[in-house]
Amino acid sequence: MNEIKGSHEKSVNAITHLLSKKSDVVAPVVLTKYNIQHIERTLDFIYNLGVRGIMINRYNIGGSGCNNASEMLPEKDDLINAYEKCNRFAVDKNIKLYSLVCTPRCILNPEDYSNIMFSNCGCNNKKRIYTLSRDGKVRFCNHSPNSLGNIFTGTIKDVINSEKLALWGDIEPQFCAPCSSKESCRYGCRAVSEQMGYGLSKEDPIIDIYEVKDVI
Repeated sequence: MNEIKGSHEKSVNAITHLLSKKSDVVAPVVLTKYNIQHIERTLDFIYNLGVRGIMINRYNIGGSGCNNASEMLPEKDDLINAYEKCNRFAVDKNIKLYSLVCTPRCILNPEDYSNIMFSNCGCNNKKRIYTLSRDGKVRFCNHSPNSLGNIFTGTIKDVINSEKLALWGDIEPQFCAPCSSKESCRYGCRAVSEQMGYGLSKEDPIIDIYEVKDVI
């Protein structure tokens, strides 16, 4: 892995400065093969800086990562073990952790980690948080590569009523169809399927990568 010289020091200095100004700081940690074995040390370091908002995210395939996912993704057992450690840390420190990368429940079930708050892609398109680029393109989320419309050539109402957006709620991956948790899981991260060229009819690719055979 390439590291930008001085980036660590700059990040720590920025966090320390913000905390001195009584600002709310949330520190995200993306779990990869390179750092997952040190998650406890990482959490301790962040907590000792004074940060009380910590986001724990599994590595989500996208961009150039589509070509080297195997180099970045930790093993499934290592991921589960890391989340167990994170949950215990949250209990010990009496804080809440957040996991905001949508993950299939057949891989990480929120019921197993009561002190980690999980998110998923709901189907209420009027209440979701969209991604807006500077050229006016509106995307379903910051991970989705596809534009739903453009505010310079149309309106947000056009986006909400668009056929593209309706497909997110209408198309159900075949693997997920019999799952009892699909309404709360919402099929994991569907944007990854878009990123890797599979489309919305394909379940989150991490299910195949981790060789998950059964739904909940």
